[in-house]
Amino acid sequence: MMRRHSQFLVACLAALGTAGCAAEVTEETTSIPAAAVADRPAPIERGSTSRERGVVWDVNRGEAITPNELRTRLGEADLVILGEVADNPIHHARQAWLIAGLNPVGVAFEMVPQASERGIAAFREEGGRSGAIGPAIGWSRLGLPDWPIYRPVFEASVGAVITGGRVGRRAIQTARREGAAAGYGPGAEEAGLTEAVPDERRQEIATALVTTLCTAPSLAETGGLVEARRLVDMRLAEALLRARANGIGARGIARGINPAERPERSTNGPVRAVLIAGNDHARTDVGVPVALAARAPALDVAVLGQLERGEGATDARSFIAGQPYDFVWLSEPAPGDGASCADTVDG
Repeated sequence: MMRRHSQFLVACLAALGTAGCAAEVTEETTSIPAAAVADRPAPIERGSTSRERGVVWDVNRGEAITPNELRTRLGEADLVILGEVADNPIHHARQAWLIAGLNPVGVAFEMVPQASERGIAAFREEGGRSGAIGPAIGWSRLGLPDWPIYRPVFEASVGAVITGGRVGRRAIQTARREGAAAGYGPGAEEAGLTEAVPDERRQEIATALVTTLCTAPSLAETGGLVEARRLVDMRLAEALLRARANGIGARGIARGINPAERPERSTNGPVRAVLIAGNDHARTDVGVPVALAARAPALDVAVLGQLERGEGATDARSFIAGQPYDFVWLSEPAPGDGASCADTVDG
C-alpha cells in the first residue's frame, strides 16, 4: 500500500497548478540494471542501409569517432547535455547507454516538472522503480511522446538523483508578454535575466531557434520567443546544477534513490551530472550552455546533439562543420516521420 500511496503523491505533485491529482498508479515494472546497459554495445538502428549509420562526430576536431570514444570524451566534463529529437526512440536508447556508462550523480530532465522532484525522491526511497516514474507523475497528461521510449533513460538513471526543469505554460506566457525576468519571478536578477539583450544578439538567438525548430515566427513574435527561451534555458541549467549538487549530497546515503536499485559508487569518483533535453536547448551558441556559463563558469560542459539525416541533404562532413554542439551523433528520422529541416544530413 505504501508503494501505491507514493505513486499517487508523485502524480499529485506533477499536477499542481494544472488539472489536479491523477488516478493512482499501480503499474509494476522490471528495470534493466544500468550496469548491464553500460556493458552493451552502443545502440544501432536496424534495417538501415546508410553508410553513415550511427556515426559520431567530434565537431571541434572535425573527425568521426566511435560511440565508446564519445562516452570517454563526454566523461571528461563536469556537466553533460544529451540532446535529442523527442519522438526518436534510437536517441533515447543512446541516451540510456551513455548515462549507464557515465554513471552520473544526478540526471535532469527537460520533461519533468520541478514540483515533482520531492515526490519522485519519496517514491524511489519507498521502493518505486525508476522504470515506473513516468506513469507515477502522470506522463500521459504532460503532452510528451509515449512513455515507453523514455523509460530506458530513466531506468539507466537508477543510481542518480532526478531533477526536473519543465517550465509551466503560465510562466512561459508571462515571459513572452513581459520578458524572461517576469516569467522567472524572484531571483531573476541573480539569474541574469533582468539584463536587456542587445538587438543583434536577440536576432542571433531568434535565427538559431528558427533554424533548429523549423518555425518562422513573425517579427512581432520574435521578441517573445527569445524571452521565453531565455527563461526555459535558465531553468534547465538550474535543474542540471541542482542534479549535481543534490547528487553529491546523496552520495553514500539512500536519499531520492531506491536502495534496491542503487549501484556501487566510489565516493572518490568524478562528480558528473547529465541533462536530457531537446537539441534546441542543447545548442552551445544560444541554449543551456550559455546559461551555464553565467551560472557556473568554473564547470566544464560537454554537449551532444543527435541529428536525423534524410535523403537529399548535404554530405555528412560538410554538414557537421560548424554545428552548435561539441559532438553530433547521426541517426535515421523517427519511424513514420520525415527528418526535421535543420537536423538533417545525407547518409
